[in-house]
Amino acid sequence: MENKVLITGANGFLGTQITRQLISNPEIEIIALVRAENNDHALKRLKRAWWDWPELIETLQTQVKVLPGDVTHENINISTNDYHSLASSLTHIIHTVADLRLHAPLEELRLTNLQGTCNLIKLAQQAVKNGQFKRFSHVSTAYVAGKRQGIILEDELGYENDEINSEDSHSNRWGFWSNYEESKYESEKAVRESDLPYSIFRPGMVVGDSQTGKIKTFNTVYALLKLYLNGKLRVIPTSSSLTLNMIPVDYVAEAISSLTFNPQAQGKAFHLTAPQNSLPTIKELLEEVRIWALEELNIKLPKPIFIQVAPLIQKISTQSSGTRKPGILNILFTLAPYLDEKHEFSRENVENLFKPYSLKWEEYISPLLEYAVYHGFFHRSERTVHEQVLFRLKSRSFPVKYYDLIDGHLQEKSAVQLGKDVYKAHQSLKKLGVQPGDRVALVGLNSTRYLTLEVAIGLSGAVSVPLYYTSPPQEIKNVLKASGAKILFIGTPIS
Repeated sequence: MENKVLITGANGFLGTQITRQLISNPEIEIIALVRAENNDHALKRLKRAWWDWPELIETLQTQVKVLPGDVTHENINISTNDYHSLASSLTHIIHTVADLRLHAPLEELRLTNLQGTCNLIKLAQQAVKNGQFKRFSHVSTAYVAGKRQGIILEDELGYENDEINSEDSHSNRWGFWSNYEESKYESEKAVRESDLPYSIFRPGMVVGDSQTGKIKTFNTVYALLKLYLNGKLRVIPTSSSLTLNMIPVDYVAEAISSLTFNPQAQGKAFHLTAPQNSLPTIKELLEEVRIWALEELNIKLPKPIFIQVAPLIQKISTQSSGTRKPGILNILFTLAPYLDEKHEFSRENVENLFKPYSLKWEEYISPLLEYAVYHGFFHRSERTVHEQVLFRLKSRSFPVKYYDLIDGHLQEKSAVQLGKDVYKAHQSLKKLGVQPGDRVALVGLNSTRYLTLEVAIGLSGAVSVPLYYTSPPQEIKNVLKASGAKILFIGTPIS
């Protein structure tokens, strides 16, 4: 194949969408770097992330090869032989991996966002020495602009010649609203200062696919939409004329996959944002949401009230960043900088080298809302349903309580105890010889014991065969025979 492309974060949503674009070219071989302990683990994670796209799963046999590794480790945590072999044949790197937590400690964010980028730069430099390497495509963010105001040009990073605002806190000494922005600024600076043939891509607030609304994580603007749709946010802490810097993921993925192979894009940065006159004001957006909710959900939402207090929220947010608790106020604190933007992103490079922007927010807002509401605005994890149950058992932000009805009285079971019960049941199933794909039947009353066994069966890779507690014996016998169940568990009332 003519090109061999390493994509970091191939199981992430943006990495997935970029890969979908690239597989249409049979001359491109794709190395999908996935953070994993071994090849089987990496392949499992990739298949889960790509579940919605069968065409991607099919390419794992031909065009796409999985590579377990970790960008935060030296030599991306692969063997020396594999590292040199990769460097000897690599032509492109598309680096999408990032720690997206806005207010995590700066040193933690730097581990992935800066050190991870430097490790990929080192790999690319080795590939350059071997004479094959053509482009290092680095996915940054439009918000490396931080607190700068006015027109933000693509080919300048900023701050090198700016005076530092003495009022900024130590963590925001370069004029950033979050540690995430600062760590991404540092990683982009490292790419620019390398001697590599690079292209830098700066997306705005990435939303779902413009046609289907699909997305993996409902963050940024989605948090605002969810609060408004739930009736929890009528007062909007910003001016009604604020524009929201939304950009659909399909536009971002197509631009990156196209410009990465454009010789004229070398050494340039690209704001992957919509033109300023194509962005909705927050008033226009929420009015469209209000109309959609009435037509599609039969919900009549009140008109929002706009009060320009975002600057005040920003100030409070900076002072209380280490003590904030989950809730509406925390969401507003997080979104405050993006509800008071005082800059505009130039698009000269992207207009000259990519196709004209033709998407209309009025047309793609409906699929975005349909998808988000259908999926409950929940993060779409790579975990199976059963793994997600175990994960939720450990949740502190949204704890789940469990009860059994015993002799007409409710008896609570702690999440910790339920987790232990699931683990014991899982181990017991293994000792009984239950293998992935086996059928395990169970009949019993609704209880935590039933849930425990159901989750344990799923964790074993087996298939549960649920039976009605009131079914006659002959019907149960027929189901057991038809399913080929290996074991039958029979539950009795808890006493």
